[in-house]
Amino acid sequence: MTKLTTKEIEARNRFIRFIVWKKFKYILTKGQIEIVRKIAFLEEKRLSISAYTQYGKTFCVTIGIALLIDKGKTKVAFIGPLQEQASLLRQYMSELILRSKSLLKKAMLTAEGESRISKEASRKRMTFTNGSEYRIFSAEGEAKRIMGFGVGITDGIGIIVKDESCLIPKAANAKIGRMMGNNPEDCIFIELHNPWNSDNIAFEHTLDPKFDVTHIGWEQGVKEGRTTKKHVMEQKNEITPLEFTVLYDSNFPDEAEDSLFNLKRIKEAEERKYNFENELLELEKKLSEPHKYSESEIKIAKIEIQKYTRIVSCDPAEQGLDETVIFWGVEKENKFQLVGYYSEPKSEPMDVVGRVIDKMEEYIGRKVKGLINIDRIGIGSGAFSRLKEVILEKGYKNVKVIGCHYGETAMKKDIYANKKAENYFRLQALFNEEMISILELKKLKKQLIAMRFKRTSSNKKIIIDPDDSPDWADALVYLIWKDRSSLTFAFA
Repeated sequence: MTKLTTKEIEARNRFIRFIVWKKFKYILTKGQIEIVRKIAFLEEKRLSISAYTQYGKTFCVTIGIALLIDKGKTKVAFIGPLQEQASLLRQYMSELILRSKSLLKKAMLTAEGESRISKEASRKRMTFTNGSEYRIFSAEGEAKRIMGFGVGITDGIGIIVKDESCLIPKAANAKIGRMMGNNPEDCIFIELHNPWNSDNIAFEHTLDPKFDVTHIGWEQGVKEGRTTKKHVMEQKNEITPLEFTVLYDSNFPDEAEDSLFNLKRIKEAEERKYNFENELLELEKKLSEPHKYSESEIKIAKIEIQKYTRIVSCDPAEQGLDETVIFWGVEKENKFQLVGYYSEPKSEPMDVVGRVIDKMEEYIGRKVKGLINIDRIGIGSGAFSRLKEVILEKGYKNVKVIGCHYGETAMKKDIYANKKAENYFRLQALFNEEMISILELKKLKKQLIAMRFKRTSSNKKIIIDPDDSPDWADALVYLIWKDRSSLTFAFA
C-alpha cells in the first residue's frame, strides 16, 4: 500500500477523533486513534495488535469496523477462543449500534422499546440494510461453529477479527483461514493478542513482514493518561515477572517455565557470525597449493585444520509425512556454525541417501574431518545403513556416519531420560553459552520455541513432543549430536 505522509496521517487522525466523538461519544487517545484509523481507512490488510491490559484494543477494533459497516457493504467474522471472549465482542458491537443513530437505523431490528432493542442488538448475528453483516463465533473445541460462513466477498469488504489469538487452537486456525474463500488476499485480517507464549501463529505473524504490527506497552498508556506509573508498579509487585511481561509490557516472554529454549538466545545466535567456514577454506587453500607458502605456514595449517569438523545432518521423512531436513555446518573446538540447509516434503529413503552423499562430496570433500549425523529410527534406519555402505564404496576415510537414536540410554543417564533429552539440552547449553551461530530460519525458530521439557518420577529430564513434528529442530540437534568420543579419522 502507498506510504502515507506525516500530514496525511495527522489529517486522518483528526478525522477519526472527530467522527468517533460525533457517532459514539467516545474520546480516544493517540494510540487508540491509530488503531481505529488503520482499520477504518483500510490502510493495511494484515494487522497484528497487542496492548497492555485494560488499554481497550478490542474495543478500538470494533469501533473501526463499526465505521466500515456504517459506510457500506462489509462482511465481518469476529472470533474469540472461548464463549467469554466472543460475548465481549458481541457486547461491544451492541453498544456501538445503540450509540450511533446511523447504525441503529440501518440495523435490521424488529423489536420496539429501548430494552427490547438493546436485547436484539446483542445478537451473535446482525445484518444491516446497506448489505453489511457480522457474526460472532467461539473457536472452542474443534471450532465446528466456524464452518459455513465466509467473508470472501467481491463486491464489498471482508474482514476476520481474531481476539485473544494466542489462545485459539491450531485446529480452529485452519478453519478460520478457509473463511476467506477464494480471494484471501483481498480480505482484511486482524489479530489481537495478549502474548502469553510464542508457540502459536500470533507470534509468527509478529515476525511476518506482511503484517502491520502495533505494540502498546504500559509506558505509552502512562503518556496518554490511561493509567499511572504508580498503579503499574503496584501491580508489578503483586504479580509474577512473566505475568508483568505479558500483561503490562505486552511482550512475548523469552521463555515459558517449561520452555527448553530462550527466544532472546535464539535471536542472538541468529545475529552471531562465526567465520569458521571461511577460516577452513583458507586452510584448505594453503594445503592444496603448498608451493605458494612457507614450510612453517604449511605445518601450522596442518595442525590448525584438525580443529575443524564439517558436518552434514539429516532428519528424513517419508512420503509427505512431515519434512526431510538436511543441515550442514562446521564445528570448531565445540562451537558450531550452521552454514546451509535443504528441505523437501516427500522423500524416498534412497533419495535421501543420494542427497546426503551429494552434499558430503560437495561440502565435506576428502581433506577435512567429516561427519554425517542421521536419524536412524524408522525410515532413517535404511538410509543410515546405505550411507555407511556408500561411504565405504567411495573410499571416504575422513568421513564417519553416525546413527542418531533418540530412545537410547543417555551418557549421563542419572540426569536425562534418554539421548533425545541429553542432546536437546546440549543444544540448549550451546545457545546459552553463546557457542552456536545459526541461520535466520522461520520454521527452525518456531520449532525451537515450541520445545518443552518435564521431569520424570525419577527426576530425569525428558522432552515433551509438540503436536507437529519438529523436523528442523531435530536436524539441528543431529548437527551438534554428542556421541562420538572414540571416533578416529583417516585421510586418503
